Amino acid sequence: MRKIFLLLGLFLFLLGCDQAEIDDYFRWGPVSPEGDSLVVALERGYAAGISEDSLDVLAARLQRVAEENGNRQLEARSRFWNARLLNKRRHRAEAVEELKKAISLSDSAKYPYDQARFRHLDIILSPRSIAETHHILKQIEKFHSRRDDHVMLAHVYIDIANILHDIGDTNRALAYYMKADSLYNVLGMKEFHLKTSLNNASILHTMHCYDESGKIITRLLDDDTAKADFDYYNTVMFTASEILGSRPLLMNAYRELQGRPEYLSRGHHYEVALAESYLADGEIDSALIFIKKAIAGVD
Repeated sequence: MRKIFLLLGLFLFLLGCDQAEIDDYFRWGPVSPEGDSLVVALERGYAAGISEDSLDVLAARLQRVAEENGNRQLEARSRFWNARLLNKRRHRAEAVEELKKAISLSDSAKYPYDQARFRHLDIILSPRSIAETHHILKQIEKFHSRRDDHVMLAHVYIDIANILHDIGDTNRALAYYMKADSLYNVLGMKEFHLKTSLNNASILHTMHCYDESGKIITRLLDDDTAKADFDYYNTVMFTASEILGSRPLLMNAYRELQGRPEYLSRGHHYEVALAESYLADGEIDSALIFIKKAIAGVD
């Protein structure tokens, strides 16, 4: 019962956002007062890293309001948020289906911001070739840049940086990561600022800036906000194991995933890393254990 009252209190607090914030901060065009406020509450809650239960309460309320109003655009936004929360839980297939429904319902001409948000999530859920993905992300970047939308610019900067990092263009990737990090810092979005810090640590290590990357990753390992997010902190430990050369950190990150089937793919990635670590130290028997585990998990 106490939990229900806490969630209700959070909902009422977030619902108090005024209409101007929709245009001035998150840029969703107005549809209905209650539905608009719920969308802003979801944005704020997601950015602040509130619990998934709390986000579910808001998303369920948005869905009910959309149904009660019979408004297609509000239903499209509801489907979008369902997709986003499903993806957060690593239920990609269900997220893809919800997003398809959102796109089919949306009036892209009247609500171009919605279209940009839906396209952005679509490219993350259903990636194309590197060239096509980069092209679409650059289009989205131009859209948000014209509207001076710093929140969404930071998001798209990270995705562009990830592609540049993947193809080995580390200097440009770092520039994009740092631009995103700077925006999140100014906006006061600590959770996202932490995540870009992890990107910066990783790429600085790739560029052999070991002191800088080591300082960032050590700070993240001790950060209470980072520790509160299981998925993120597990990635921090894995990245730290690479940057600091620590097999115990890698093993801890791997053990945390046991009994969590949604992280099966990541676990196999860790098994390969553990095998490489043991091989580097000449511990062949231990390496073989993890090689066999990784091979057994190959689809």
